Amino acid sequence: GTKMEVIKVGDTEGHVIQVTESKGVDMRSKNLAVASNTWDLVKGTGTMYGYTTMMEPDGKPTRFLKQEGKVVGSLSPEGKHVISGEGTWTMVKGVGEWQGATGGGTWKMKTVSQGIYVMDWEGELVKP
Repeated sequence: GTKMEVIKVGDTEGHVIQVTESKGVDMRSKNLAVASNTWDLVKGTGTMYGYTTMMEPDGKPTRFLKQEGKVVGSLSPEGKHVISGEGTWTMVKGVGEWQGATGGGTWKMKTVSQGIYVMDWEGELVKP
């Protein structure tokens, strides 16, 4: 599920600030991910920054990551709003076996259907 708050800025047509909370699953590890992001967009294009909490399948937090990047909104051939983007991420804090871990990398995202996105994360996390 996703929570979203949208605030119109008013300085130019289509300029909004969005605050979102999105939930997902890491397809390799089956860990859960909850991303809290702030988006500064003009007609769907702009910047994003926020944090992701990675959790074990039982909901126990293991890693806190910070992400930021650029996103581009467009219309698909079927006339649906789609978004793509890319940016960087860094390790903020680890818990348990991840305590003291460091690292970071890059991410890319794209819309696959209405309200569903795929994010590909690459990089390295090093445990102490």
